[in-house]
Amino acid sequence: MDKQWSHVKDRLNDFTFAVSIPDVETLTDDSGTAFTSYTIAVRSSAPMENYLWRVSRRFSEFFALHNDLRSKHDAVLQELTIPHRKPFRRLDASFVEKRRAALETYLQKAVSRNLIVLSSDLRVFLRIEPPSPSALSASPVSSYTSYTS
Repeated sequence: MDKQWSHVKDRLNDFTFAVSIPDVETLTDDSGTAFTSYTIAVRSSAPMENYLWRVSRRFSEFFALHNDLRSKHDAVLQELTIPHRKPFRRLDASFVEKRRAALETYLQKAVSRNLIVLSSDLRVFLRIEPPSPSALSASPVSSYTSYTS
């Protein structure tokens, strides 16, 4: 997989990216606190090459990404908004669905801007530069699949 991705990294400008959040799940952290995990499906494609992988993120990670991107690309991000933090109702099904849809729209708009796609913050968040094979096997909430058209 490392050889496969080394040439992808060198040609990142040739790829287009599509993202969706097809699934959410309620999990519990080490302290016993419940939280929502958002599964992001990332699809990249270039002529004759296609890749699909999934990564799971908490809302706090989206919030941190947004702050990092705003600090570096504020002019580009003027129209991108992230849902507000709400400590109450955060596990309510209708609230989670509205937040999922808003986060999906946020990511779709972010990847539609070349400057943002090339941002290291977004590449790390979406694992456009995928983790090492050992990290993949250690993380049950992430998966990677290569496919061809």
